[in-house]
Amino acid sequence: MGIRGDYARHCTKGDLKFPRVVTFIDERANEIAVYDLDPYGLEGVLRYIQKDNYASRELLDSAVALERFIKDKRYGDQKVETPADDRDGWSVTAAAITYFRSDEAARYVRAASVRKPRLDFDALFGFANALLDERAFISRHNKGKNSANFVGYDRALPRIAGMVLLDATADIDGITAICPWRKRAETPPEHYDRLEIIHVPSVASSSTRRWLWEPGNIKVYADHIRDLILRYVAPGQKGLVVCIKEVVCAENVKDWSEHMVPFLNRTVPEDATVAAKTEFREGFAWSLDGRQVVLTWFGGYGIGANVWRDADVVIVCDDFYLPQRTIKATQQGLRGHKATEGLLAETPEGWTDELKCLMDGHILRWMKQMALRGKARKMDENGICGEQRLVITGDLIRLLAHRPKVFPGAKIRSEQPLDRGQHIDRLVAVLLSSDQLDEISTSVVGDKLGVEWGHISGNLKKHKSYDAVLESIGWSYHRGSGSRAGCFRRIGRTNPLGSDDSDSN
Repeated sequence: MGIRGDYARHCTKGDLKFPRVVTFIDERANEIAVYDLDPYGLEGVLRYIQKDNYASRELLDSAVALERFIKDKRYGDQKVETPADDRDGWSVTAAAITYFRSDEAARYVRAASVRKPRLDFDALFGFANALLDERAFISRHNKGKNSANFVGYDRALPRIAGMVLLDATADIDGITAICPWRKRAETPPEHYDRLEIIHVPSVASSSTRRWLWEPGNIKVYADHIRDLILRYVAPGQKGLVVCIKEVVCAENVKDWSEHMVPFLNRTVPEDATVAAKTEFREGFAWSLDGRQVVLTWFGGYGIGANVWRDADVVIVCDDFYLPQRTIKATQQGLRGHKATEGLLAETPEGWTDELKCLMDGHILRWMKQMALRGKARKMDENGICGEQRLVITGDLIRLLAHRPKVFPGAKIRSEQPLDRGQHIDRLVAVLLSSDQLDEISTSVVGDKLGVEWGHISGNLKKHKSYDAVLESIGWSYHRGSGSRAGCFRRIGRTNPLGSDDSDSN
């Protein structure tokens, strides 16, 4: 988690001596622990406790009381319920589960987690402790008929003076904006002039995880990843693929599942130099038509890793979303609010700008961290990254809106088709494909999109990222006057997507 040094030097004032303590954190640790318990997860842990000879009667009674609470609260009209909505019900349960706060319970969960690692003891014990502190709430879907999650949160990282966070993505993670105690230190700027970014539309529609539930879609998604590898990783090159874990864990998918076994059983040598040499070795990497490929997943091994720094191409498949309930719990924790305070008290079912900032920050942080696991992480003395290709299938508008801050200087091209996606995605595709033009009228844009410009212009201009996206791709909108239609004009003669206009796409 980092290095904590208690330095011998002391500050002296009179007869008192104050030790100077500095805590260094290498890569951002989770400041807030979120415990997400569902009824099925509770059943598995409860069955284990009932059969476990090491479980005390007090533990079993507390677990049964928590199970009763969850069964009683699973269904309800409120999408989000907090202790303020039923003081008596929550208080009675809290009084019945105080054993979860004991040292004996803490020792039990540590031992049981080792004996049965596949059961989520942390979610059960964490939620129980959060409930005792009124830092818990219920998130229901379709009044609980689809599912209900019992969410608790707590501070995982103590906030003490003298903490230094060493994280190159701390400026985009969305936390600094809502945490005034964070003071950002300016560092020499990095440049991604040698990073080629290619945006490819995702094969998934709407929520990726929800889309993958449909029969046959895992196979479609796996085939899509294979196609991306064959298209953008040349024979003889090394490629890293980042996707969600469900795809890597998929079973019985022909020409896919058998290649995932070494990645699911990954063991990385302690010596980073050895690891860097062996990560792509035959028998560990996936050899696909002369290409050496490795896979990892969001939330798993990867952030801060150097073992893939020889990757010529990194493919980041879709964006790493968190459930809204997790984002809400994180904000409550960062603010130091109980579930009866702050956002959950004022607009429990709302989706505020701060929540969106945290969500975007989480997505952007993982995008940048995983995108720079390859050769791009090799910065020269001028802060310019190594030569690498990055293929991204996530949200095009978010990528473009934040490109100047996330990947300053990087060249971007998009393969977004003109007949797919929202109007702003299609507008971007039109402008990016007009590489020989310095000006294009809105009537021509409308013709290319197959709609009257006046029918969509209002909604386009209301999009929060409209101006930022246009600026990012090197265009600006100019209103028409009289009978003259409005137009889009290229900003200057230098195209930010390349060294000159002829390099843009």
